[in-house]
Amino acid sequence: MLIRQSVQVCRVPASNAPETRSYATPIVLRQSPRNRRPALADPHRLRNHMSAYRVERLIPYANGLLMTLPVYARPFLLAGTAWLGACGADKQVSRGLTARDSSSIEAVRAAYVHAWLTDDTLGVLATLDTGAVLLPPGQLPVTGHRAIRAFWWPADGSRTTITAFDWSMDELGGTPELAYTRGVSSLAWRYEKDTVRSDQSTRNMSLTVLARGADGQWRILRQMWGPALRP
Repeated sequence: MLIRQSVQVCRVPASNAPETRSYATPIVLRQSPRNRRPALADPHRLRNHMSAYRVERLIPYANGLLMTLPVYARPFLLAGTAWLGACGADKQVSRGLTARDSSSIEAVRAAYVHAWLTDDTLGVLATLDTGAVLLPPGQLPVTGHRAIRAFWWPADGSRTTITAFDWSMDELGGTPELAYTRGVSSLAWRYEKDTVRSDQSTRNMSLTVLARGADGQWRILRQMWGPALRP
C-alpha cells in the first residue's frame, strides 16, 4: 500500500521569521506476516506500529536523503559522514619520509658506527631509544638500555674492541614517525679476557627500526641481525 507522508522543514531567514516548506515523501508499508493489521495513513502513529509494519522509504535522489530520514536518525547520518570524511583526511595526510628524515636517519646510523669504532659506550647508547630492543639470532630479545649494556659490555673482566664496521643500507622506508632500514653489516672485533685474545669477524643481514622521539630526533628502536652469511 502506498501512502504519502508530509515532512516539514523550517528555515530561518535573515529576518528571523521561520519559513516552512512541505515535501511529500512516498512511503511503502509492508505488512508483517505475524501481525496483519490495516495500514494506517496517519504518519504520526507509525512509530507505535513499527513491530507490525516494515517501512521502506523510496528515495529517488541521494541529495534528498537527509530530508526524508526521521528527525532522530539524522544525527547518526551526519556523524557517519563526518567519520568517513575524517578517515579520508587521515589517508591523505599519511605520507612517506621526507628528504630531511632520510638525512637524519643516515646521520644516526653514521653516529652508531662511529661510536663503535671509537669504543664510545655512551655514544652507542645515545643512538638507541630508551625502549630499544635487540633481537640477536638464536637468543631472547634484549630490552632497554640497562640490559643492552650488560649484553654488549658484560662486567666479567672481558673487553671487546670493534676494529672494523661497515653497515650498508639497501632499503629505507617508513613515515615521518617510524622508519626502517635493511642492509648488510660487516663487523670485525678483538676479544680479550685474562690471557685469551682472539680476532673475529662476521657478515650479517640486518633490519633496523627507528622512531622519532618527542624531541624530534631519530633513534634506533629495534635492531635485528641474522646468522652469519656464507662467504
